[in-house]
This record gives sequence, structure tokens and C-alpha cells, in this order.
Amino acid sequence: MSDYLDDAGFASDNNPAGRAIKCLAPALHNGTNTSIAGILARTFGIEASDLAFPIMCAALRMEIYAIRSRIAPYLLTMRGARRSFEEFDTVIAAADALLLPNSTSELGLRQAISAKGWSALCWADEILSADSQEPVMDPDAAMDLLAKVRELMDEVLNSGEFTEEEKRHMVGLLQDLEAALAGVKISGSGPVERASKAVMGDVVTRPDIWNKDGGKKRRSILTKIARVTVGIITVLGAYSGTKELTLDLFPQLAIAAPSQAGPDTPVTGPVVDESEGPETRR
Repeated sequence: MSDYLDDAGFASDNNPAGRAIKCLAPALHNGTNTSIAGILARTFGIEASDLAFPIMCAALRMEIYAIRSRIAPYLLTMRGARRSFEEFDTVIAAADALLLPNSTSELGLRQAISAKGWSALCWADEILSADSQEPVMDPDAAMDLLAKVRELMDEVLNSGEFTEEEKRHMVGLLQDLEAALAGVKISGSGPVERASKAVMGDVVTRPDIWNKDGGKKRRSILTKIARVTVGIITVLGAYSGTKELTLDLFPQLAIAAPSQAGPDTPVTGPVVDESEGPETRR
């Protein structure tokens, strides 16, 4: 019998097979008659009563389905690959049960996946992880950034500095970041990177929001959004620069140029924290 938790310990976060192993292993290890809802929710880092829980279960199912298409090229070119991938359909069958987590027991999930099916999943992780270019995001870092994104959503909604249309737009961007960060254990860093780049692209497509002179409070909120976005892409390694990232990616939030600013000129962008060095901005 496979030691599911040991397999999870060796699984990679840079591909859907590895992430599926890590998500399914705790429930398979327990193998009780208890429904999988509780253990899955704990694995995802939420409560089973959370409205996002069924969405995450469906996302995990889709990730498992995606493994078959991702591994297809290897089945055509690698000797013995078809034999190694035998009975993966039993993993697909188990994935379908994720749509009804309260009606599926841990034991039922274990019985649905044959020993060869689980071995096929582990083999897929081994193959896909070796060729994956997907950056891995530390779950703890993702949770820290998630908390900051949620704080920013509240700040935008409660601010009088944005119009209602601007609030809907900015909160929509932040909600995409929130969903991507919350689901990083399931879907990996790809959605996180796309959502953060959407914020960067928004600077170009919505200059009416980012370039608008709306006062110090508005600029402060936009700067916080910029810093969180920079924090995300830095964690992902999606941006190779190391100096003044916020100003490089969000130049309209820069402070006034020294030649244009006098001693009494108000600061309208990130301020330099001299205690942390000349290149650190807060």
C-alpha cells in the first residue's frame, strides 16, 4: 500500500499532478468513513462552510483533468510511458467525486483510486516537474500577500477618494488577485502571475485612474496596491530588477523630481525610508 503522505512530501508544487497529490494525500491517508469535506477544507486553508470551498473543489477537479492533456506528449514519445500511466482513469473518477465532498467519504475516495492509478499520478508528477518552468510560490508568502490584498479591498471600498466605477474596477482587479492567491495550493502560481500582471497592465489601459490627481490619500492607496503587486512578482521571480521596483513598474507614482521639488513640496508618491537604506521605499 502506498504511503500517501510520503508521496505528498516528495511531490512538486510546479505542476498539476504534484499539487493534486498534496491535496488528496491527507484524505487518502486517513481512509475513514468521514466525508472528505473537512480534511480538504483544512488542506485548502479555509472552512468547509466557506463559499469558496466548492469552487476550490471544482478547481482541483479541473487540475486533475488537465494532467491527462499535459502528459499526452510524453505518452507518444517515451518508451513505457503508456504502461506507467495505466489506470489514471481511476484518478479521474475520484476527481469527479470532489464535486460532492460532503457525500464522499475518505474511504470511498481511497477505494476509487487504484494502486496503479495512484502510481500513474506520481509518475506524472515526476515527469511534469522535470520539465516545468512554473515558479513555485511559498504558501506562507501567499497567505501573507492574501491578507494584504483583502485589506486593500476594504480600503478601496471604504475610501471616498474613488468614484463608484473606479471602486468596482479596482476591487475587481484585487478580487482576481485574492482568488489566485487563495488557490495557489491547487492551481499553482500561474493565476497569481496573470492577476498581478493584469494590475500592471491596468496602469497603461486605465490612466484615468492611475494618473488622476486625487489627493494624498488616493495616491497612498494606489501606491499600496503597487507595492503588493511588486511583492507578488518579486516572490515569483517574474521581474528581474532589484532596484526601485515600485517606481520602475508604476512610474506615475514617483515622487517629484529633485529639480522640480522645493523643500516644502508635498510628497505625492513613495517616500524613502533612510533607516533601511537609500534604495528601500515604503
